[in-house]
Amino acid sequence: MLRKATSTHIFPVHGVSQSLHLSVSARLLLPRCLSTCLSLCSQSSAGLGADSAVKSKTLGSNVLPFTAIPGPKRFPLVGSLLSYKLGLKKEDYYHEYLQQLYENYGPVVREDLGPLTVIHIFDPKDINDFYKTNLVPYILPLLETAKEFKVKKGAGQGIGDKNGPEWQMMRKAINKLTLKPQFVYRYIPIHDEVALEAVSLLREHLVQEDGSVSHLEDLIDKFVGESIHRIVLGEGQGSLDPQRQGKDNFVAVMSRTNRRIFELSAKLRLSTGMYKKFSTPKSKELWSLIDFFYGSLHDMCTVAAFAKGAAVLASEGQQQQDKPEDDSMMLHMMRDNIVSAEDYVTIISSILTDAYVTTAPSLLGALHLLAVSPEVQEELREEAWRVCPSSGGPLTHLHLADAHKLSAFLKEALRLYPIGDSVQRLVKEDMVIKNYHLPAGTRLDLNLYPWLRDPTIFPDPLRVMLERWSRPPRGGVTDAFHPIINTPFSTGVRTCVGRRLATHDMTCFLLRLLQKFRLSQSPPTPPRQVYRILLRPQQPLHLKFYPCA
Repeated sequence: MLRKATSTHIFPVHGVSQSLHLSVSARLLLPRCLSTCLSLCSQSSAGLGADSAVKSKTLGSNVLPFTAIPGPKRFPLVGSLLSYKLGLKKEDYYHEYLQQLYENYGPVVREDLGPLTVIHIFDPKDINDFYKTNLVPYILPLLETAKEFKVKKGAGQGIGDKNGPEWQMMRKAINKLTLKPQFVYRYIPIHDEVALEAVSLLREHLVQEDGSVSHLEDLIDKFVGESIHRIVLGEGQGSLDPQRQGKDNFVAVMSRTNRRIFELSAKLRLSTGMYKKFSTPKSKELWSLIDFFYGSLHDMCTVAAFAKGAAVLASEGQQQQDKPEDDSMMLHMMRDNIVSAEDYVTIISSILTDAYVTTAPSLLGALHLLAVSPEVQEELREEAWRVCPSSGGPLTHLHLADAHKLSAFLKEALRLYPIGDSVQRLVKEDMVIKNYHLPAGTRLDLNLYPWLRDPTIFPDPLRVMLERWSRPPRGGVTDAFHPIINTPFSTGVRTCVGRRLATHDMTCFLLRLLQKFRLSQSPPTPPRQVYRILLRPQQPLHLKFYPCA
């Protein structure tokens, strides 16, 4: 558990029912009961084999030492962050300064974020080569502050915080459920069902007479959260119920809390690191939020796992006839019975956490691009009416596969509004990049962000051009384009585990939205993204939604 059994949440969440939290006795009993249920099923403990290690390169006399890597001037305590501390640069736009690092220092750059030394790799070819030679790469946790807190609490780490055989076992348990198209296709009608509810709520209750929508970000958060809950746990949270708007529910509270966690974590990453030794106002608030967020999520997933564990045992003898069969991702994973009882909770919690913070910002960026690209919007609306079933039935994978223009549009949206500025990796064995020696343990930021709006690769880069992503491209991309640049969900064995779910979510929502609304934005100023460990469009988006005739 994330908290001692007698602890209470010190983060006040007004209007949230105490039913979100379990009693002390329940917290103690449920994991034990769940383990007992699942121990009746045989459990595989075979790993995936040893990692494909990077072969250390023999360092020749011409290889430059680590200390020779260029970068901005470093100062005691603050490292390379002096310009931020003096107010010359803003922490919110850290990602935008990456272009300056590349232009000033070249394709390999050292940056010291207080006590944290990071090596930026900018050349797409070097990044591609790194992926090829690190077939099972070691990664750094996306949210290091959360890992630090869990370590202090003695709590289990999320799947994204793990490496080696333990990570391999967890990914084996979930990959077949999230990355195999034939399996995730079954959930497209659920994505569609939630999309219809969200668009209906927008049309009937949220759009004002002038077309504006208050708290659009909250609506998108609720849509994404409701969708992932129904798919992963088999039941939703009522987030889109018109009668429950204006009241906090689980998804709304968790989404807002997670946004604040990432905001504070970004500020602490770009700090002197003193919060690790001395409590600060930001770290106090962050620890309280993390305690609430991960504790509540762990409690909820434990209850669900206990119920589904009992269902697995009951279904072994006979098929239940009194209610429809549970098709949730969690139940399928438990029937496969690959990992431990606690690992089920860890995996499901990780999927829910990632959905809260990744899909919604991407969808908000896509909505802005629709609003400022009226001709593209009309093309996509025509496609939506063509591919969506006229009978009113649910969308399936065949409908989504036929939405070629929308697929290209999402690639443009993820190019212009990517979810992250870099991918973090850890050097496992000594290696050489651009003739610089990188010893084992070096932290790498693989930075493709500066190339996404580069006019030498994407002519007229701020314009939405669907033809960039046709096969072969019919324009909008030069010969300087490297395929690794178009990897918004990363690549290789550590690709985003929920990328198909996220893509289906966005596709279903946009198809249904385009059938009902025309979007515009005034003024049409592109929103800047803000650095929150990941990236989010700066709010509010001044979008207008006008019902289609």
